Amino acid sequence: DIQSHTQTHPDLVKLYDSSRIQSEIGGSKIELEARTGKSVIALAYPGCVADRKAYSAMSNNGYLLGFSCGKSIDHRFSSKYSIARVHNPYNVDDLKKILSGIYPF
Repeated sequence: DIQSHTQTHPDLVKLYDSSRIQSEIGGSKIELEARTGKSVIALAYPGCVADRKAYSAMSNNGYLLGFSCGKSIDHRFSSKYSIARVHNPYNVDDLKKILSGIYPF
């Protein structure tokens, strides 16, 4: 499965030009769909950060999910554009710590 991570990996919170935000978020989706022939429905935010401008661009471009980072996993529908996820652990011991609620490992 291939999903989006923007066109050039900018910090979306630091972008103020709406056309650039549109290009980063929408352009990535268009290019990936053209190259793969598959629907792109999700975006993982570069640097794990986004704001209302990014959420609006996500909605306008037909994305269903947006992924951020956090200390826990968040799967609430009300947070569909800012779903928190935990980074991959480096080894089994770190995975055990995450699953036990110990973070950062």
